[in-house]
Amino acid sequence: MDNHTHTAAHGINHIGGRENNEDAFRIYDESANLVSGSGRGELFCVADGMGGHRGGERASQIAVEGVWDFFSQLRTIETDDDICPLLTTLYKEANAQILKEARRNSEYFNMGSTLTSAVIKSEQLFYAHIGDSRLYHLHKGTLTQLTDDHTIAAELWRLGRIDQEELKSHPQRNTLFSYLGKEKGLTIQGGEIALGSDDLLLLCTDGLTDVLSDEDICDILQNRAGSLPVFNPKAICKELIDAALSRKPKDNVTAVVSGLTIDPTHVLIENRGTKPALQS
Repeated sequence: MDNHTHTAAHGINHIGGRENNEDAFRIYDESANLVSGSGRGELFCVADGMGGHRGGERASQIAVEGVWDFFSQLRTIETDDDICPLLTTLYKEANAQILKEARRNSEYFNMGSTLTSAVIKSEQLFYAHIGDSRLYHLHKGTLTQLTDDHTIAAELWRLGRIDQEELKSHPQRNTLFSYLGKEKGLTIQGGEIALGSDDLLLLCTDGLTDVLSDEDICDILQNRAGSLPVFNPKAICKELIDAALSRKPKDNVTAVVSGLTIDPTHVLIENRGTKPALQS
């Protein structure tokens, strides 16, 4: 990443239509850390827990804190080739920790979590993913979902056994076949792509995508970004959350928006645990 390019990001977590909040997110920005310029890059992750009131909350916290804590303690990443394998290792460790706590505490029985993580380093995006939270990439007006939904219905669609319309209403559209907290058969997706200076990233839980289509998300990302004099991830993130809340989601809603900017920007983090008045 050149000296004039910086990563700016903002995240919002809202309780949405639930009585408790089982979503979690973290943003780690090395420019705000004492070891600035260490070569680790920036880390963003979102998680959506499951397993009852306490279990879901605990599982998502284990997921994001395990990745965040380890990443924040790294002094450097030797080569970019190390990033995806490192994330995969962290996912396996988080999975083991969730299973350990679930066995030890009956209140956490069958708890689990999705986890979607992104690292931006040297204008490259590296990501790892499990579950049905999502990572989107907006590039020159085209929105691409980089991650696969690890649900039974989505797998049937990928295999050509159901079509797009059937996928939307399939009874197993929210049934996960891979998630943190699973004993065996863990599927962890990973990859990397180059980023441009005008690209945007969105990490979100299914509370957002259950009520907003890809077209809705693309319109908000593109129109809001284009209308602002400088890149403002907070404004974009707020518009996404408010749009989701206006459609009365049944789930918690979490979004993290990030992108590269030529202007130095501090990372902004907001946790909105109560329902705000929607603005017209």
